Amino acid sequence: MMGVTAVFGCMMIGISVVGLQASETYKAQRVRKQAQAFALAESGVEYARRWLLDQAAPPAGTQSIGLTDNPIELGDGTFTVSVVPDLNNPTNRLKTYILRSTGQVDGVTQNVDVKMRSQSFGRYAYFSDQESASPMSSPIWFGQRDKIRGPFFTNNTNFSWTNIDNTNPQRPIFDASVDMNGDRINYMQTAPRSDADFLALYSLGRSAVKLAVDRIELPSTTTVQANAAWGATSGHPTTQGVYVPATGGIYVVGSASVLLEAPSQYVQVVKITQGSTTTTVSIDLASKQTTVTTPTNTSTRAGIGTGVLFVTGDITSLKGTMANSINGSTPVKSAMTIAADAAAGKNITITGDVEYLTPSNPDIAPDQGNNLVAGIMGLYANKIRVGTAAGANVRIDGLVMAGSSVRSDGGFGADSYDSRSPGTLIINGGLIQKVRGPVGTFRGSTQVSGFIKDYYYDERMMDTPPPFFPTTGKYDMLSWKQK
Repeated sequence: MMGVTAVFGCMMIGISVVGLQASETYKAQRVRKQAQAFALAESGVEYARRWLLDQAAPPAGTQSIGLTDNPIELGDGTFTVSVVPDLNNPTNRLKTYILRSTGQVDGVTQNVDVKMRSQSFGRYAYFSDQESASPMSSPIWFGQRDKIRGPFFTNNTNFSWTNIDNTNPQRPIFDASVDMNGDRINYMQTAPRSDADFLALYSLGRSAVKLAVDRIELPSTTTVQANAAWGATSGHPTTQGVYVPATGGIYVVGSASVLLEAPSQYVQVVKITQGSTTTTVSIDLASKQTTVTTPTNTSTRAGIGTGVLFVTGDITSLKGTMANSINGSTPVKSAMTIAADAAAGKNITITGDVEYLTPSNPDIAPDQGNNLVAGIMGLYANKIRVGTAAGANVRIDGLVMAGSSVRSDGGFGADSYDSRSPGTLIINGGLIQKVRGPVGTFRGSTQVSGFIKDYYYDERMMDTPPPFFPTTGKYDMLSWKQK
């Protein structure tokens, strides 16, 4: 009898072991399927990300966009994915989307939500498409008198390699990331090899420099800015004059000079002159009213407009002061984008300081101190030139963008750079250009003519760029969540 009991006991132990093994096998299979489903969900996110990048512009509207009418088969399972626009996208400067993806393997599902936001050119302190105009152009060098205090990007390739004078470096030239589409840098002396060599040029050391990254294309049109100024996508006027539509900003047909004034802290005055005719647009941020004065009429209406001034011709003179933003329980941004038709080869000539009433402070956080009340300015044209009338020392507050993908002659530079009196050019914001233009000359380390560059990066431009300012076509990831 004891033998039977022992055999029975062994049988029960065996059954338990088999049952345990089956349970562990089931758990292992489920874990494997969960991992596979998660990988499929991530594949769906990548599918949606590439779809976003393939669009000519960030998708409009607020309705969810299903990218998979039927589940897409991949490996042992499937994924479905949709792009969900933020409900505030119609008024957001930068468009935000949730990429919502579900992976499934044999009834096991995993969900991933990734929040993406369109990327402004304001993420760069310095951007160039080319570092010189042609193989015959003289190279332009970054030297010890230059200082780039924010992210740097260039599409430099072939004849337009980035040139850095590393002769006896005294301090780093580049304070943040340095990304290049090209696969090399020209150095005046032997290229840096040690960590100390890199730190002498790049504040973040060798890790700051990334070569052979993907290109970023400049915009091909200024249609976005024109439509924002006109307040509609059709019916744009063709007769010379200044138009201030109720649903837009300021739309100017023909060439004009522009003077900015801030007679009080929260009042922005824009004076547009064509020939002997001046139109004055006064925007009161506190009362949220706009007053338009012409030689024959004055009218006032509610609203402060889109913040875009678009000129179909050249802006022959631009200078002046930008009013403050209102910071408080009901904040109102003082923000403008001033644009000429870049794709048509229209230009902006700066004839004096273009500055904020309260300067932004690049040395503190974007949400502190002066940065809460300083204005936000963007300039966009084919060429932006610092004219000789601007004087020896010039300050430009805001993002400066010169050039388009459809023209080869766009860029930023200074008129008579090789003969004008020596001085300093301060840009407090960012500089984006098709072709890097010269602003001064040097003999060795001695300034001979034109400007020393003193460029500061305004971090506010990354998250709150000027209204309707061009975007890079890329997207930044804001958050990632497994559901």
